[in-house]
Amino acid sequence: MSQHRSQQLSNPVRAGKVSQPEFGQRLKSLRLSRGMSQRDLVSGGTISASYVSLLEAGNRVPTLEVVHQLAKVLGVRARDLAGDSWPEEEAPSTVRTSEHDSGQLMTRILTQSAFASGDLVDARRHAEDSFDRARQFGEPTAIIESGMSLQRILGMTNEHRHRLTVLDELAKVAETAGLETILLSINIDLATACRAVGEMSRARTLLSETQHALVTSPLAGTAEEVRLYAVQISVLCDLDESPLAIELIDPMLAAAATLDSPATSGRAYWTAAVALGRAGRREDALAHLERARDSLNGSMPVQDWLRFCRAAASIQLDCGGDLAEVKKLIADARSAQRTLSMSTDRDEVDSLEARYELASGNPREAMRICQEVLARGEVAGYELLRSRRTLALAAEEAEENETARTQLRILAADAEEEGALSIAVWAWKRLEGLRDKNA
Repeated sequence: MSQHRSQQLSNPVRAGKVSQPEFGQRLKSLRLSRGMSQRDLVSGGTISASYVSLLEAGNRVPTLEVVHQLAKVLGVRARDLAGDSWPEEEAPSTVRTSEHDSGQLMTRILTQSAFASGDLVDARRHAEDSFDRARQFGEPTAIIESGMSLQRILGMTNEHRHRLTVLDELAKVAETAGLETILLSINIDLATACRAVGEMSRARTLLSETQHALVTSPLAGTAEEVRLYAVQISVLCDLDESPLAIELIDPMLAAAATLDSPATSGRAYWTAAVALGRAGRREDALAHLERARDSLNGSMPVQDWLRFCRAAASIQLDCGGDLAEVKKLIADARSAQRTLSMSTDRDEVDSLEARYELASGNPREAMRICQEVLARGEVAGYELLRSRRTLALAAEEAEENETARTQLRILAADAEEEGALSIAVWAWKRLEGLRDKNA
């Protein structure tokens, strides 16, 4: 990212100069004269009472958006709140806002149109344009709204490093603007992106901090709480800590049940099925997978259907399930992947096929597929660890012991670096077993 863009994000544009501590004194005086509490000034959950306290104490300088929001709640002009340095005539700003809003609306329409037609490349291009426009205008909520749209598309196109960069910037914007509730939602996506690129320790820290703050936030009891549980479970599964993941299933499903949302419940059951499969609880995993399928029936776009097929095949393989069913699910996933032309999804489907070949008694074919996936260098995080583990097991079964030892050493080192200590311990023990076998 260019230095210019970074400056745009860290220094949102303001119409007029706001001086502290004078602004804070005027804010407190106006609030008290109306018999309002700091919490009364919080509107729509976009700023918090603690941020109002910091403004009144003179410890924060408000953005343009915050000044207008507080002025609206107090029933005064922005100039009455911000002081004489605030422009008396705001018509030019209004014109600029109108032009910006029209441009943003057109870009959003183009983005949604491209997305609806399945053209993620074009949708990504328009989303980037919208994000750039918002940066130039400088209002925090405009930056966050367009940035969140972009990061969702980047997640679908598996551009996880780019997604992580965008989310890091959005988190800074939200924190600077005092948008604490929105920051919690951004942090859930941040943890998801960290997981995708293998930054598991950071993902775990973000989720722990977000869990603590979300309990008393407006997000408690919403779909965002369910999503937080789901990401926590996924991270714990990737770290090979299934018992801890299993403990979160019941609270996640309970939170989902209160929302009366088939889509939310379906994804919760899906996450639970994966965790139960990793723990070797085949019947429970398949039962939850069936509930997920029933809840999501008719509401899955191709991208979700691809990932559902991958998850279902992986659960069957984890639990020693029906290989004929696994083969069918992989074929369905392959068909969806080709429709979307997503290279990283191709690697993950290939990795599933390697596990299928190994389970079917074809270790050399499993080795070949894993080596191709690793040579492309596009998988990361848990998928990379799993590919190496499959390759090591296939090499051992094929009596290619030197290849097996090499892959186990790399796997142990990578797992230790990512904080997946259970996987690292498994690799070292397997390596020791190979040494004993050849002694």
